[in-house]
Amino acid sequence: MACDLPPHQCLEWHIKPHLVNPKRAEDGKGYRALCPAHDDRKHSFGISLADSSRQRLTWHCFAGCSRTRIRAVLIANGVRDGCLPLVTKEREDLLVTLRRILGADTADHAGVRLRALAALEGYDGLPRGLELERIAGLGHVNRVTAYRARKAAPPPADNPGSYTPPRKPVKPRRPQVPPGVA
Repeated sequence: MACDLPPHQCLEWHIKPHLVNPKRAEDGKGYRALCPAHDDRKHSFGISLADSSRQRLTWHCFAGCSRTRIRAVLIANGVRDGCLPLVTKEREDLLVTLRRILGADTADHAGVRLRALAALEGYDGLPRGLELERIAGLGHVNRVTAYRARKAAPPPADNPGSYTPPRKPVKPRRPQVPPGVA
């Protein structure tokens, strides 16, 4: 259900109190704040009124966090669901992802629940660490089962949130030189 306030009041009354260290944007239409979706030290998150008629809110993380993930974290931090509506493309992308996850042929129902919940939280794959355990708790999945599901499915290649370090080339062994030979 959409927020009952005009967007400029919704931004001031419902969203701004839940932002971390908000500062008024230079254009006066919104705020810059610490991004709620990642450990931020600079004001890389911006939220403002989108158009000249000021009838819609838009938000963006300049460090690269997805809008869906930011929306999920803000809602978890207390912002009303109706204050941050999904745009049509985001809604369609989410439905396509959920159809792909729920339509997969698998005997592992816990893994399906985890992937569906992760998609709703804005992740392309399963997250790591405490975030995986939090999502497992939401889905009533044992944390051991969650880690097994994470290990069983490699992260998608296009997922920037799943960093895999480059493999170092293996150095050839140095030949053994018998003592006394120079």
